[in-house]
Amino acid sequence: MRTNTPGRRLLGAVAVVTASVFALAGCWATADGDAEDSAVSGSVVPVVDGAPVSGWDVSVWSAGTEGEPAAQIGSTSSDRDGDFVVDLGSVSRDDDLVYLLATAPGGDDTTMTATFAAIIPTDATAVVLNERTTVAAGYALAQFTGPEGVEGSSPGLPNAASMYANLVDAQTGDYGAVLTSAPNGTQTEALPTFTSLTNILSACVLDTDACRVLVDAASARSDDRPVDTFRAFAQIARDPSAAPSELYDLSLTVAGDRPGLMAAPAAWTLALRFDGDGQTLDGPGNFAIDPDGNIWVNNNYEYG
Repeated sequence: MRTNTPGRRLLGAVAVVTASVFALAGCWATADGDAEDSAVSGSVVPVVDGAPVSGWDVSVWSAGTEGEPAAQIGSTSSDRDGDFVVDLGSVSRDDDLVYLLATAPGGDDTTMTATFAAIIPTDATAVVLNERTTVAAGYALAQFTGPEGVEGSSPGLPNAASMYANLVDAQTGDYGAVLTSAPNGTQTEALPTFTSLTNILSACVLDTDACRVLVDAASARSDDRPVDTFRAFAQIARDPSAAPSELYDLSLTVAGDRPGLMAAPAAWTLALRFDGDGQTLDGPGNFAIDPDGNIWVNNNYEYG
């Protein structure tokens, strides 16, 4: 294997190469104060107007493992303040990837409304679902998301889910610190691309016709039509060049809180750049992929 060059920056595709692993679960509350999960709480607050929304159907899911589909473990509706609490039952926050879906009212067999998604990290004391969390979840979990939900094995699935916190703050629904700071921030196209993607979903929140355009574009080169807007973004991540102009035009219908892309991209690729710490692995020269899809990299040099 080739010796790595010290100080090289590693550019990682969000949907494929991920950063360090963290366990996933919800913010929890128990009567006796033990470590077992019993409930997850949060708020549905669209970015497009910043106001909490009531009457959204909220469901909590445990991701499936190989051969086992994702399982719904609870459901409720957001109240007039956009808040909700959902029981987690016997799901272990140490062993299971838990995620939330929230769907706007008014949908039927012919009309699709917006569906928000969020991954629930163990250190969250509250969670928010909005356009940013949905794009972040769709891109982070793209490889493992299908019509039946999120499904995958370790270490691939938890590695993918760990990218979520780099894109978005789970507790506030704001942009993630890694996305907004060097060597990302104003130095790459990741932040304006992410903003344009959230604007696309904001358009769907305001107009159900935009939801149809979003899903049509996401499935432009696929026979598999996404069943909701969360899965639409996962599909865009898997095939980012399918309909770049259509999606860009949709992004312009809503003014985001940050500048988005100035022109339609060739592909909706969302990538983050990472700096090493000068002491550990930084810029692998070669890597190998085993039959299970795991990436193996040797830390085969001393920084100097």
